[in-house]
Amino acid sequence: MKRKIFFGLLFGAIAAWGFASESDGIYFCRVGQFEVYMLVESEREGNASIIPGADEALLKRYIPSTGFKHSTNAFLIKAPGRNILVDF
Repeated sequence: MKRKIFFGLLFGAIAAWGFASESDGIYFCRVGQFEVYMLVESEREGNASIIPGADEALLKRYIPSTGFKHSTNAFLIKAPGRNILVDF
């Protein structure tokens, strides 16, 4: 449970501050004593049809008619004395 709370707070802080671009596909953010790297694994056109329970009206309201980009990411967290890789 403590890990879930920790990662929830950490990723919430990251979302609030955002990432600075370091190089292609690697983004960096510092949260207190932690260094967090977002590693972009792939980017492609999103497929809204895989959203469970989404009806046509919902898709028209929130998904642009031009489509949208989707990315798959992993996170490397450099904490004092250890590195943590988070890949969903």
